[in-house]
Amino acid sequence: MRRRDPEDAYLEADFAASSEQIPEINAALLLCPTYPYAKKWRETVKRGQVDVDLAAQGRLFGSGTFRVGKEIKPGTYVTTDVDGCYWERQNSSGNTIDNYFTNGARRVQVTIRSSDYAFSSERCGEWRPAR
Repeated sequence: MRRRDPEDAYLEADFAASSEQIPEINAALLLCPTYPYAKKWRETVKRGQVDVDLAAQGRLFGSGTFRVGKEIKPGTYVTTDVDGCYWERQNSSGNTIDNYFTNGARRVQVTIRSSDYAFSSERCGEWRPAR
């Protein structure tokens, strides 16, 4: 029985490769297609590619202020395991339409409307489409 390499982060359950790691993993697999953990590495690439695609669509984003419809898409988004998270939806004058603050939460959800001008968040981690 083969033992897992404790230093290989690509083998962690549900690990998703970043946009920088994807080409590196693909190149390594091209050079060594029979690597014992090649299947798991390909799964890591596949999970990472989903996130890369969501970010390119404006449906995966972190802290900052984003123009709705230009930089991010309207929709319902969630983030998990936050500490000191603050978000706000803004109109075109920069006034707050709605906002929320929590010292800590396992899950935070917001619906960003197409009529919102901007969305801003701090210390909320990564926002992704709600399932």
